[in-house]
This record gives sequence, structure tokens and C-alpha cells, in this order.
Amino acid sequence: MQFDSFTNEYKIGFLNRDEYLLLKSKIEFHFGNNEAMRLKYWTKSEKRQLEKAIKNSKDGSYSLSGHNPKSSGLKYLLDAINELTEKKQRVNNRN
Repeated sequence: MQFDSFTNEYKIGFLNRDEYLLLKSKIEFHFGNNEAMRLKYWTKSEKRQLEKAIKNSKDGSYSLSGHNPKSSGLKYLLDAINELTEKKQRVNNRN
């Protein structure tokens, strides 16, 4: 995606903890958590592909090549926010 600004300078921003937790709550309110999105937005074919990958997994890990449900972007964002939250909890538990 092309980004054009008035000054032709690139900018980057970050969310603080309260902001990303607010974003998470809004995503989950409007679209649901990862499981709810899978049930609501994935096609039957995408669900079967996941079930087959899990069934064929030998060590609990699996890969879904070419798998790109329309909820993928929100799933990846929720995964990242959950990872940040879990990492913060692990750090707090060590102190």
C-alpha cells in the first residue's frame, strides 16, 4: 500500500498497552475471539482443511499452505496482542 503524506516523510506509530487492550476488546466485541471468528467467517472447506491438518499432525504442530480466510488479519492481530499480554504476565510473575 502506498503511503503519501503532506511532507513526504514516512511515519510509524505504536500503541501503548491500554490502547492495544482497547483494540482487542473492540475486535472481540464486533467480530469475536479467534474461535468465534473461525466459526462465523471460515468456509466449510477452510474448516475441513484445519481439521485435516490437526488430525495429520504428529507433534501438535501443523501448517496450512494457501490457507487465508477473510478473518486472517484480525486473527494475526489478536495473536500478537495475546502474545504481548502473556509476555507481560510472565515478566510480572518473575518479579
